[in-house]
Amino acid sequence: MNLVGASLGGWIATEFATRYSHRLHKLVLIDPLGISTPQARIGNFFYTVTPKAEGGQDEVRELLFRDPNSELARGAVSDQMPPDAYLLFYKAQMVGARLGWKPPYLYNPRLKDRLFRVQVPTLIVWAGEDKLAPPALAEVFKGGIAGAEVTLVPGAAHALLLEQPQRAAESVTQFLNR
Repeated sequence: MNLVGASLGGWIATEFATRYSHRLHKLVLIDPLGISTPQARIGNFFYTVTPKAEGGQDEVRELLFRDPNSELARGAVSDQMPPDAYLLFYKAQMVGARLGWKPPYLYNPRLKDRLFRVQVPTLIVWAGEDKLAPPALAEVFKGGIAGAEVTLVPGAAHALLLEQPQRAAESVTQFLNR
């Protein structure tokens, strides 16, 4: 089985791979959360998710998108979401909060020391301008997973799959088809 995870899903995929590597054929991590270092800290996403009276979702867009004022960013994280979209947005935030709310936020302090347990070919795809999970963390993942490869995607921030979907898909497809 191949396992691909992005962001919070990348953290979950990494945790799975450190425990059940024998069940995997290949692993792909796209801007995974789960590790933070003093030199490259995970951003505090939970601080930014509540719309402010002024500025709306500006902070969320700043954290997730290369160009927070782009049509893509404003469409994905709108200041004027219809009620059903807000409900979905907050449900997604509840899932994230259940997994990563308690300090330390959005990472497991023990995960870095468990990366050596991942014993399958691994591709780490990272956005070159990620503000939530700094690109320096790609090297931390690579250093802990023997033989891991890193692909840095320029022109994208943490919303890599929205900002550069073709580049991300090509990288993942090429790796999985080898």
